[in-house]
Amino acid sequence: MKHTSFIATVLIAVICLGGIPLQAMANVADSAAILQKIYETNAMVKTLQAPFTHHRVSGDDVSNRKGDFYYIASTQQMAMRYSEPEGRYFVVSDKHLYNKIGAIPMHFNTRRSKLMRLFGNCMVWAVRGDVQNIYKNNNVDLSVWEDDKEDCYVVKMTARKGGNKGISSIELRYDRTTCIIFHMEIDEVIGVNHIFRIGRQPQHNKDIDQSHFKV
Repeated sequence: MKHTSFIATVLIAVICLGGIPLQAMANVADSAAILQKIYETNAMVKTLQAPFTHHRVSGDDVSNRKGDFYYIASTQQMAMRYSEPEGRYFVVSDKHLYNKIGAIPMHFNTRRSKLMRLFGNCMVWAVRGDVQNIYKNNNVDLSVWEDDKEDCYVVKMTARKGGNKGISSIELRYDRTTCIIFHMEIDEVIGVNHIFRIGRQPQHNKDIDQSHFKV
């Protein structure tokens, strides 16, 4: 495994210090080259559509969920529509963020909430491979390396001291050939772990109906 890492200010304005050590440091230039490749390759992706799974662990409570993932680059829209359990969703669309991953639906106007605007933007930036834009807007440590077992690039972010409360770490995995995201793992400070896996052979650059982004 080729392993590189560097420190930058990055991800989701709900991150707080998680006490997770950085991986062994290596070549900063290689890390920058990987991030640039991910960004430039995804710049050619107009849309994505794929099945996804969501594995959630909270203490002894373990659940496995699934559904369909949608993304439109030009309008910066993304949606996770659950088929199991049916009716659940997470949608970023038109200055709004809609969340019903749990039982209670939530809606945020991102024009009025800076925190939710940054959160929604960061989720979209992660999908489009714009990691460098994420770290410019947040306060975390960032490690980048290659994983030969899954043939992918790994981007791991952990909260720095003074970061905002909510999430202690997040890991993104991008296919080494296509540079398309297929894995997102989020550790919440309260001890809840989420693993989202997006199909590695998505439909891309196909028209996507706007109904998937309406709540």
